[in-house]
Amino acid sequence: MFKHIKALLKDDLEFERRAVKIYKDYGLEIEDEDTRKMLLSFRKDETGHLRALENKLEKIRTDKLNVGFYCPRCGWVLVFGCNPKVGQIIKCPACHVEIQLFINDDGEYAVKAHFGA
Repeated sequence: MFKHIKALLKDDLEFERRAVKIYKDYGLEIEDEDTRKMLLSFRKDETGHLRALENKLEKIRTDKLNVGFYCPRCGWVLVFGCNPKVGQIIKCPACHVEIQLFINDDGEYAVKAHFGA
């Protein structure tokens, strides 16, 4: 599960690691104090991004990531929870359409709406 999301997060993780190093290196080398502070501040921001991405990947690895989708009818956020059961149906709290969780051909979670008559 989460194959596509993991690939995107890993790519972003590598970008953030490079950014942390670049901002640190330039921040320590530059002579202008204001520019140094700005670059080191950017490094701190990127370090926060790095930690958030690592946390998200750890949640995926340990099955602690909530599975969520937007309602196909109204766009409301729907949360199926961690490790949801395939076939689970929830009712959108906003528009009351029934939404069913399934596994698509790529082996990823997906939803389909049962709009009724």
